[in-house]
Amino acid sequence: MSIVSELTKGFAIGLALIVAIGPQNMFVISQGIKRRYVCMTALLCSLIDAVLVAMGVFGLAEILAYHPAWTLIIRWLGVGFLTVYAGYAFRGIFYPTVLKDESVSSTKRERLQVITILLGLGFLNPHAYLDAVFLVGNLALHEPPGERHWFALGVILASFVWFFALAYGAKLLSPLFKKSIAWRFLNGITCAVMVIVALNLALMR
Repeated sequence: MSIVSELTKGFAIGLALIVAIGPQNMFVISQGIKRRYVCMTALLCSLIDAVLVAMGVFGLAEILAYHPAWTLIIRWLGVGFLTVYAGYAFRGIFYPTVLKDESVSSTKRERLQVITILLGLGFLNPHAYLDAVFLVGNLALHEPPGERHWFALGVILASFVWFFALAYGAKLLSPLFKKSIAWRFLNGITCAVMVIVALNLALMR
């Protein structure tokens, strides 16, 4: 019964932390709407969260606490990354993508670009470390030593459920995005989210 309790507790906390609108979620929505690398996007986001949660539960939170310089480096890399991404989203307001009925063949360059963006949004976002590493890691310390891994698994399962639901749910919205106005709206929201998060990071003390 304790295993189910720890899984449920971890799952609930994981969902509570991940459902907020942020850069990673906006990118997942965008890929789902485009119907481009939907499974890969959801899977990679989930795996990144799994890595961060595992690192937090098994000690990275304590290491970063003793070496604040690393946190500072991640923070400013994140600010730069989000600023560049916000620039692309801003450009998309004036030059929006429009979905076509015909399929477009995949390219290695495009796949690599998606992977690079996902890695940046996952590992260069200090908020991800605050949530997945510090918060989850500290919460895990209050769980019985033999049950912490079940708690962590619950958090990780929440990530998988959320990202796959978000990506494939957004895919259903594809018909609405055959008009440029819909993409202008999405790019505007994405740009605003990126700028707000980047400013929060830059002003963080």
